[in-house]
Amino acid sequence: MPPKAGGAKKSKAAKMVTNKRRRGFLDPDLKVSKRQQKRDDDKFVAAKFGNFDDTGATAAPGGGDDDDSSDDEDEAAMGRKPPRQRNHVFKNFARRVAEVDVDVHRTMGELRTAPLAGSTCFFHEALIKWQELNCGADFSAFCAETMQMCQSLPQLVLHQAQILRFLLARLTFDAKHSLEALMACLSALARDLRGDFLSHFGAVTARLSALMKTGVEREPELLEHVFAALARMCKWLQRQLAADLLLALELTRTLRRHRQQHVR
Repeated sequence: MPPKAGGAKKSKAAKMVTNKRRRGFLDPDLKVSKRQQKRDDDKFVAAKFGNFDDTGATAAPGGGDDDDSSDDEDEAAMGRKPPRQRNHVFKNFARRVAEVDVDVHRTMGELRTAPLAGSTCFFHEALIKWQELNCGADFSAFCAETMQMCQSLPQLVLHQAQILRFLLARLTFDAKHSLEALMACLSALARDLRGDFLSHFGAVTARLSALMKTGVEREPELLEHVFAALARMCKWLQRQLAADLLLALELTRTLRRHRQQHVR
């Protein structure tokens, strides 16, 4: 019978070498495969050193679990890749909104009543912290404008209107890379001023309402930063806002009546 078209017929020795490679032999010239060699090594260790596994005495003679694990290890040794894990999963808009977490009452440690050493106010502490964590152009420009106005708490109280004006001017959609740091500084300013911040709360909520119309409402990550800062401001002003609920509802009316349901 003539050989098939497409190449010469393989010899018997060539077929044996190919079959050995397919079955996972270490070398075509060896007579022991990887699986058989591993089983021989396990038998030698068990015979020489004994079985140190407590559960091995109660296992069945067949060793079903051990066989399964050894089969998995053999497959890994033979070059078979384990199933891939999906590290990057697409999340739709509804799922991203559902993952937004705004919880101002959960803290990582003890609640501090004074800023850290080296700072006399929480606003200056926030500037120093985010200056290391955020390299956005807008936040860097804001630090250059306000760093000399907050070296002490009395100085911060004196320049509060000017600092707040610089801060609100930076709250734009184009500054999205600096938004987290800016909102952290805004909540720190409310923490320092407490009752004095109530007179600026209306301007802040108006600016946040305008920010919700620039495209931030379509970015759940930015929404989390905005509403987390707003929740912290309400936390530091809870006594003043609780004393006049009508004023609090009036100041937050535009946010509560936003056209997007997930914003409301």
